[in-house]
Amino acid sequence: QSALHMALPRVVCWATRKEWLDVRKGLFSGNESEEKQACDRVVTWSTRGKLPLGVETTFNFLHAKLLDKSNTVDEHALRMVYSLAIVRFINGFSDAEQKGTHARSVQAIATELLIPEMIVDLRHDATHGSLPPLALLRTALPLALQWLETHYWSQQMEALAAQHRTVRRALTTYASIRPPTYKGAPPEGFVDPRMDSLPFVTSAVTANALSEVLLPELLKPGMLFSFPLFPCTLEARSSWTRKWLPLLTHCDNTWPQFVPAMLAQLLEIVTHQ
Repeated sequence: QSALHMALPRVVCWATRKEWLDVRKGLFSGNESEEKQACDRVVTWSTRGKLPLGVETTFNFLHAKLLDKSNTVDEHALRMVYSLAIVRFINGFSDAEQKGTHARSVQAIATELLIPEMIVDLRHDATHGSLPPLALLRTALPLALQWLETHYWSQQMEALAAQHRTVRRALTTYASIRPPTYKGAPPEGFVDPRMDSLPFVTSAVTANALSEVLLPELLKPGMLFSFPLFPCTLEARSSWTRKWLPLLTHCDNTWPQFVPAMLAQLLEIVTHQ
């Protein structure tokens, strides 16, 4: 059994993937009101656990931008806020790339990560010299946000889309297998051929993607359920049970919270139909 197959979902700060998407949209909207709402949501996330570095550093830059627009602090304080955001950004991502026994320079790692040289230089000035001029810090802001959008937020979206495709293929493969039928009980030693595909379904789900990937794919119309929501005739129900019960049982044995999570999403679907 793979490690992913046995893993419990990792706790994340957001309640749903939609919430993450909404925050991403707000942070990069260019609209001050939406940026504020998104930052407020990130503050709420921070009370639930440790923020991913990409989320934390994006928030730091947006916080500096909004504070700048508010005209509520003096120039020195603004330079401090911008500088701290840059130092955390460069140090955080460079530290994450430190591998092996010999430490590499921040400059070398930043170059590999395609972080604009200007931002690296500002980090050096803020750390080893005096606070950089406000005009330069403001110029660096969109460069840093563009890097984060490209190298964190968009990559997270691409990874999620790839995981959806993998899980969809696994579920489609499972659903397409037609075990042989027998009059009466199957012969001794019979093994449902769908059982071989079950580990592939659950191993396709990373440790934090039960509610974000597997259940949305499983509950899409035409997969686990069609319309009407549940088979109406006794024969249809019997066929549905034979087809899907092995998978549902396997998922329930793999993830103790599978059934409650599925019922919650089913309730959401039924409520909004």
